[in-house]
Amino acid sequence: MLTKRISFTAILCIWGAVTYVHAQTQHHPFYDIEKKLHFGFSLGTNFSDLKLSYKDNYYPNDTLMTVDVGLIPGITLGAICNFHLTERLDLRIIPSLLLTQRNLIYTFGQNDIRNKTTESVYANLPVLIKYKSVRHNNFRLYTIAGGEYSYDIASKAGASKDYFDPDVAFKPHNFSYTWGVGCDFYFPYFKFSPEIRVANGLNNLLDPHETVYSDSFSKIRNRMIVLSMHFE
Repeated sequence: MLTKRISFTAILCIWGAVTYVHAQTQHHPFYDIEKKLHFGFSLGTNFSDLKLSYKDNYYPNDTLMTVDVGLIPGITLGAICNFHLTERLDLRIIPSLLLTQRNLIYTFGQNDIRNKTTESVYANLPVLIKYKSVRHNNFRLYTIAGGEYSYDIASKAGASKDYFDPDVAFKPHNFSYTWGVGCDFYFPYFKFSPEIRVANGLNNLLDPHETVYSDSFSKIRNRMIVLSMHFE
C-alpha cells in the first residue's frame, strides 16, 4: 500500500512538474555552472530480482520442478552529493538505505509449492556519472551510469539453519554496475528529478547449505530496479 502511494505521488509530481516548467520563465539559468557542489535527498521504491544459475543436477534434485522469483516492492532513502564537472557532466555520490524483500517460489511435484522469503537492508554507495542534454527552459533529460557497493545489514549468511525449515541466506557484500535515465525539472527553490535505474550484480551472493532450497543453485546474483525522486 505504501509503495502504491509513493508511485501515485510520483506520477502526480511528474505531471505537475511538466505542466509547471512549460508555463514559466527559466529558473536558475546558471544552476549547473555557478556552484561546483550541490546537495539533496532522494526517496523512492525498488524491486529486487535474482539471476539464478542452476547446478547440473538441478532437475533430479528431490523432484524440484521450477524456481521462480516474486518481485516485491521495497523502499529507498538516500542523500545526494553532486559535483558539477562541466555544464553537462556531473559526478554523483548517493549513499542510500534500501529495504528490500525477495520471494523464492519452489514448485515440487504434485502441486507442492513452497515460498522462501528473504529480507535485506542494504547500506548502498553508488558512484555515478551523469550526462545531461541541452537544457530547454526548465527541463532537461539525462543518462546516468556507474558502479555501486552494497552491504546487507540483515544478512543471515553463516548463521545456523533450521533443518526442518531452513532459510535461504545471501552473503552481505554485493558489487554492481548500474545505468539509467531521468529528467531534471528546475523550480524557483529546488530541482526535481524523477529517475529509473537498473543495477546488475557481479558477484555470487549464495550462502550454500545442503538443502534443496540452496543446493540446487551454483550461483545467485542480484538484479534491482530503482525508481527514485531526487530533490536538490
